[in-house]
Amino acid sequence: MRTRPVIRFRPLAAFSLIETMAALMIVTFSIVAILGLFPIGFKQASASILETHGAQLAHYIFATLRTPPFTEVDCFGTTLDLTTLNTTTTPVLLYAAFPVSGVPSISPTLTDDSLYTAELHFQKLSGGDASKVILTLFPRHQPSERLHFQSIIRTF
Repeated sequence: MRTRPVIRFRPLAAFSLIETMAALMIVTFSIVAILGLFPIGFKQASASILETHGAQLAHYIFATLRTPPFTEVDCFGTTLDLTTLNTTTTPVLLYAAFPVSGVPSISPTLTDDSLYTAELHFQKLSGGDASKVILTLFPRHQPSERLHFQSIIRTF
């Protein structure tokens, strides 16, 4: 008579409930940590846009002030007599918006789509042929943020 071979079953390799729960806790903790970085990233992206727009506005405004003649400049609808502007004069206010084209629209009047208020201060330098222009930008949606730019403008 022939005997049948005895087949021994080995227990299947599997994860225990404790190991599964530990792995789920690690994955959950990792996902929550990654999701916590999103607000920081959004804030940095917003600050980057703010600084880029501010630099672009400063470039446009300073380029306009540097155009000849150096005594009187039409600065986006506001005529500035650069020979009389000094630290005691009222700051010049301009308002800027960024339409779809990406080129700033700057005007002396506040509109609904204005995103920035640009404040220009002038300081006469010794020698009398130049002024230091200090441009401060105030974003409407983040009033606590301020961007400062400076340039030297010839006024002869």
